[in-house]
Amino acid sequence: MQKFWNFLKNERKVNDETRKNLSLAATGRVLTEQDKNKISKARLGIKLSNETRAKISSSISSIIGISVVVKNIETNVEKEYKTLTEAAKDIGVSRTAVKKALDSGKILKNLYYVATKN
Repeated sequence: MQKFWNFLKNERKVNDETRKNLSLAATGRVLTEQDKNKISKARLGIKLSNETRAKISSSISSIIGISVVVKNIETNVEKEYKTLTEAAKDIGVSRTAVKKALDSGKILKNLYYVATKN
């Protein structure tokens, strides 16, 4: 009976692989203002620990501050960017697409290779 109540409360244990897959599936998802308001209302009153705040802060700063080099594989021209967003705007894709290409090592738009600046 306890399992049933845990299921209703959404207190299921999620392993790391499942968590990663859910994260990848949600990456790049665009939320409506109504969705944002619902999430905001649901999270009101939740207190985050100092450890959690530090984790969030470090993950955000790592996303914002990633310097990348984008190489055009046809012309072999490399261009450096201070942020993922800057690179994405110049290429004409989303920041998420640049981040996924960086993480996976795949070619972006069949033309660009993205790597971190060394």
